[in-house]
Amino acid sequence: MIKKLLESILHRSSYLTNTLYSGEGYIFMLHRILPIEEKIKFDYNSSLAITPKGLEDFIRQFQENNFDIISLDDAFFRLKKPKKNKFICFTIDDGYKDNLTFGLPVFEKMNVPFTVYISSCFPENRAIYWWYFLETHIKRNESIDLSSIGINFKLNNLIDEQSKLDAFQKASQIIKPLSYEKHKEFALKICGLTQEELEGFNKQNNMTWDEIFELNKSSLVTIGAHTTDHVSLKNQSFQNSKNQIQESILLLENKLGEKMNHFAYPYGALTDAGKNEFNILKSLNIKSAVYNHPGSVFKQHLEFPYQLPRIGLTDETSISRLKKLFSGRLHFEFNGSNKILG
Repeated sequence: MIKKLLESILHRSSYLTNTLYSGEGYIFMLHRILPIEEKIKFDYNSSLAITPKGLEDFIRQFQENNFDIISLDDAFFRLKKPKKNKFICFTIDDGYKDNLTFGLPVFEKMNVPFTVYISSCFPENRAIYWWYFLETHIKRNESIDLSSIGINFKLNNLIDEQSKLDAFQKASQIIKPLSYEKHKEFALKICGLTQEELEGFNKQNNMTWDEIFELNKSSLVTIGAHTTDHVSLKNQSFQNSKNQIQESILLLENKLGEKMNHFAYPYGALTDAGKNEFNILKSLNIKSAVYNHPGSVFKQHLEFPYQLPRIGLTDETSISRLKKLFSGRLHFEFNGSNKILG
């Protein structure tokens, strides 16, 4: 009763939400930095990409509005000793080649630090881009049927743009929690790709180990881990989840010759990681882990470092949405009075 009353009051009071829920800072999530002509090739997946100009414009706006753009490591120092200015951290998931070719020049020009979370299937050229393959399959066909890979899901009459987009969104929710092996089955059996085509798509889009080494030479870059196979951890067995986390960390540490301190949950919804993953990360002495779920970063996250919120940033991100984030209202809308996710 009291909690509901408080939430009702907070919904009506921007001053209270700003005071209570704007936090100390914010973490932004990117995946790809692409020229517009490349970005528009996959419009169902447009939220995965931002143009170099769009990224530069946002960085400039944040700097002009007195945000301190800092590294994740520095963010934890700021939580211990807050300053007047709010902080912003930039993070990028997966390990796309464009992070180096288009992203790094922007961050270097603006002198802004960022973290890149590498899923080791990317430099090993065995990532399954099921989200892109699904988009192409639905655009080319009037139905989708997953029964051949043992999934009871079928949609027909996909004849217009809205029905196809709806099908993409529904099928994504079915495919996302599956295992790496099922993702590969989907690509081969449903989408009709060959093993050679899968590898070719990887080589075209993924950073190689040498390119990751080159990226890591920049003093602005922090490398973090992102599993071995880019799977939804909470939907795997405990042992597989542990292996996904531990092996990806060890591989990166061996390749780069430095300790991994930061981790990102693939897909990053609250349904993709939970207490098991927090405990595994703690046992491996990882400093932080991030979701893909809107919210503010609070002092309390010093005690809950594996439950950090992040919000996606694309060319389509509106000023009004950013204002809601910076005022604390977005955190409250998604999380109520809870400051810690999960």
